[in-house]
Amino acid sequence: MTAIPLKSLGVPPESLGTTVANLRGFQPYCPSGGEYQYDQRSGAVVCSLHGNIWKPKQPSSLDKSSKTLALVNSLERVNARLAFTPEGLMTTVEIKRIGSNK
Repeated sequence: MTAIPLKSLGVPPESLGTTVANLRGFQPYCPSGGEYQYDQRSGAVVCSLHGNIWKPKQPSSLDKSSKTLALVNSLERVNARLAFTPEGLMTTVEIKRIGSNK
């Protein structure tokens, strides 16, 4: 989730999760187990592990149980292609996971 000032939404911080879910159709979460918190000073949402767009930070060590790390480690190859067509930009992504026959 990008750190966008949320003061203009006009809702209390405890209602932000529901408001964002209603606006976006999903409840953002940190796949590394961090928690999103409302920063009263900046009016933005900040991840407890990764910070925000203006002050990013990384944990000092990898979480071996991270779902994101498990996904990255399961990849053998990722190919991405972009093509300009009369209709617009066409993107094709091919993902081969380790142990996959395809």
